[in-house]
Amino acid sequence: TQLKLNPKDEVTGVFVRGEQVFAYTKQGLSYVLTRDKGAIVRADVVQGGSYKMLPPVVLKERVVYPTTTQLEVFDTVTGQRLLPIDLRASIRGGAVGEGGSVYVALDSPNGGGRVRKVNLDLTQNLDPRLSSGLMEWELQARKGGIEGAPAVHAAVMYMGSTGGQVYAVSTETREPIWSPA
Repeated sequence: TQLKLNPKDEVTGVFVRGEQVFAYTKQGLSYVLTRDKGAIVRADVVQGGSYKMLPPVVLKERVVYPTTTQLEVFDTVTGQRLLPIDLRASIRGGAVGEGGSVYVALDSPNGGGRVRKVNLDLTQNLDPRLSSGLMEWELQARKGGIEGAPAVHAAVMYMGSTGGQVYAVSTETREPIWSPA
């Protein structure tokens, strides 16, 4: 597919998610294309995307673009930008999604790493003091930072730290599946 880019723009990354392809540009655009024919579905303008945009997280009704410190949330049907979620921390290792939630690896003020679960059910009346009211829980690594994205499978969230530890917790309760050594 030939994208009609500004002469000062260029494609910086391509990501396949299910039946869609996301082509990121230097100026912070995300072109969403069909995987089978390469037809352009829409172009999402991602605030902060010209500086840093990590791979997209595609949920049933949302697409989430992790940037430097925010999650930019778009409706998958209309393409409308729904809201930015200011995480008040630097996104380090990327994000993954399951159900209506996103799990994002963040830096910690003390130099370590943590993973935060962010609920994207925008119909709930959530506590606005908790990271725009959408944070459900966090898991802090005991040693080291978090360089890679967490993984989620069968209601378990896994994260590995640069300190050599691997954590596994319930996505609902944050209860440990096992204790790290």
